[in-house]
Amino acid sequence: MSKVVSLVALLALLVSSGAARAASPCDERALPEGPVPAGFEQAELGIVRRACPRTEVGLSVGGRAVIEQENFYANLRGGARLDASMQPFPQLELFVVGEGFVFNQVIQSYRATHLGLGDTSVGATLLAFGRNGFALAPTARLTLPTALGLYKNAYPMALEAGLVGLIVPFDELRLHGGLLGATTWALSAGDSDDRGALISNVGADLVIDDWIALVADLNAQALHRADLDRLTVGLGVRVAFFDGLGLELGAVIPVAGAERNLASLVLRGAWRFQ
Repeated sequence: MSKVVSLVALLALLVSSGAARAASPCDERALPEGPVPAGFEQAELGIVRRACPRTEVGLSVGGRAVIEQENFYANLRGGARLDASMQPFPQLELFVVGEGFVFNQVIQSYRATHLGLGDTSVGATLLAFGRNGFALAPTARLTLPTALGLYKNAYPMALEAGLVGLIVPFDELRLHGGLLGATTWALSAGDSDDRGALISNVGADLVIDDWIALVADLNAQALHRADLDRLTVGLGVRVAFFDGLGLELGAVIPVAGAERNLASLVLRGAWRFQ
């Protein structure tokens, strides 16, 4: 009889454990999640965020390059990006991303170099629904022109808003995606050249173990500079160390559209507070 009771108790524990996991798809491990955080604009503009709120601090280094030998033109950009997010409430994430150091060099018939601060973005994500292996969250982000010395007479700004989501059909596969609308304008005495854009992402994390995952993304942006600004493929590897430290290495490569950059690369480390 005692064996039967023990077996029933064990089955109940397994069922309740599975139900707890199914209750929320948001992962509590240190592994980074969401799309590969590499893009082609300033301060993460155009990069779709994750759906699940986290409290963490991160540091990214990366770069991108336009090289057109036939036009004797190159634009090289790299630097370091700081980000921080916090959860004042379990479903709410407030975040800030700042380009603490930017190197930007244009090589043409002349050479122009910017070395210093980059732009900053602030925003929020609200987990509106998160259970049964599915999460849906509205998100918004405002990009501010804090790159002192880079701009003269016109200071570009941007606002993005939309929905991001996550589906976890089973523990080893995490499907993420999002659809955003964006607008850009400039603070200037002249015309601001206002523009809109549509930004989308679909991707997947293949969780090999608690400490390592592979990620693949398909991203698109349209209507900002062309009918199709870019269609890109993102690939990355994610590793977790200790209880809170996560690292990710990723690359985003344009495969179609008007994008002139060859690729965007990122190495990011983040400490997640439990």
